[in-house]
Amino acid sequence: MLRADRIKQQMKGQVCQTCGKSGHSSEQHAAIPSPNATTTIQTLPAELRLEILSSLPAKDIQRCRGVSKDFRNVVDVQQNSLLKAVRGRYDGLEDAHYFVGSVEEPSLLRFLFFHLSRRGIWCYPAHTRYFLIQATRQWCANWSPTIRALVSYLDLEADADYPFALFEKLDGVVEGIVQAYIDTHCPELFTGRHNGEDYQFQDVSTPEKFLAIFDNTEHDTSLIDEAEYYGLPLDREEFRQWYIDIKDRKEPRIPSYPPSAKDKTGNHGLLHVPRLGDPCLQIPDFVLTRLQIINSQNYRVPREFIFEYKELGEVLGENIPDLGMDGAYCVRSKWAFDLLLSAKKGRVLAPCQKVAVLEDLCVF
Repeated sequence: MLRADRIKQQMKGQVCQTCGKSGHSSEQHAAIPSPNATTTIQTLPAELRLEILSSLPAKDIQRCRGVSKDFRNVVDVQQNSLLKAVRGRYDGLEDAHYFVGSVEEPSLLRFLFFHLSRRGIWCYPAHTRYFLIQATRQWCANWSPTIRALVSYLDLEADADYPFALFEKLDGVVEGIVQAYIDTHCPELFTGRHNGEDYQFQDVSTPEKFLAIFDNTEHDTSLIDEAEYYGLPLDREEFRQWYIDIKDRKEPRIPSYPPSAKDKTGNHGLLHVPRLGDPCLQIPDFVLTRLQIINSQNYRVPREFIFEYKELGEVLGENIPDLGMDGAYCVRSKWAFDLLLSAKKGRVLAPCQKVAVLEDLCVF
């Protein structure tokens, strides 16, 4: 008799002690699928339930708390542990700290293109130039205390100490690298003229033409000299390589930080830089802090807001970095917005509610 036949013969005499049926043992019963089986974590040990809960959003943790008394005990007893796990997923605050330089970004170009992934490239050069200025000034201010003390977000009402030479040269190089991106990915974007203005930042059709902008020594100074004076980590070779990689569709890659960058994957696996009309450029419904937007006439227009930065930080019990006038905190959902409105009127939020709102927070 074959071994398989012997096993079948032996099994016939077996009776499962779990279900009372023959043909399998009690040890084999657990592997038999049941059509009426339901999935639940309520019967799991508390340690496993805690591990599962830790992977859930704060809002869902609160829902689980209402399932049963046993669940409520796990959530209440382990609240600090659960909230600590959720705090590691504050993508909105991570974006904010990246923007204001709490986490230093050594690459201006990486910082620039991440900013464009939020603001986009528009068909009018003046609009796109405005966003380039935002990113460039902010990055320089993040690296140089001297510039941070001098800079206003646009070159308005500046005094004699303002770094005009640095920004004039840096703006030209940044416009050149973005023009290389436009030429490669959306050459139809800038065509013709608008109000007498060419629809092109720079002629960067060759690496030599691009590097000529970088090497400009007008005003008896160079970009590298100015960067060294203000302590900025600018490197000619990095810009040259980025130009080549953009042309070869190898840049801009998805940065490893901030965490939200992983959700901005576009064509060729590169960072998605939206254009006018892309839904991700629309102002969110639930804006919390002050914000100036640029209108069709290229004017900055302030929007109404609900919280000052300090006030929002006090409500949520967190350090909320000031984004200036060119960024704003928002929440993604109406329930979080309504919760903050109630806090504005005096309601004190519970720790779990604060964490849930912080997890819903995003930067526009």
